[in-house]
Amino acid sequence: MSGSILGPNAIRQLREDHKKLSRVRITSGKESRAKQFSPQRKRVVIIGGISAPTAVLGTPTTCVCAVLRLNVATGLLEVTDERITATNFTKGLSAVDGTYGKVEFDGVWELYWVDCSASSDVTGLNPTPEVGEGGP
Repeated sequence: MSGSILGPNAIRQLREDHKKLSRVRITSGKESRAKQFSPQRKRVVIIGGISAPTAVLGTPTTCVCAVLRLNVATGLLEVTDERITATNFTKGLSAVDGTYGKVEFDGVWELYWVDCSASSDVTGLNPTPEVGEGGP
């Protein structure tokens, strides 16, 4: 006999596995990346600067940030009127006014990356057009 015969336990297990797999939604990489980036992460410019906290488990520092938007037609970033408060838990992260950065929402808008220097075209932005504390 060259083939294998599946017993009742093997067939039952295959049916259960098939049901589980049929409930899983599979998306393309582009689709899942776009969903993840859009509402949970933002490009920002630091307004007024931010210092590093003294300890990761200590009191974090905060700053106001201007939210940037990508103009799809031009491929350039634009400053919006949206303002958010970013929280910094990272001991080695500080920035001056006009520094480009990225924030991610996880209960608060957490600053997780900043450029090495400020950009003169975005220094001195108004911190109060619309300060928002909410999430995505």
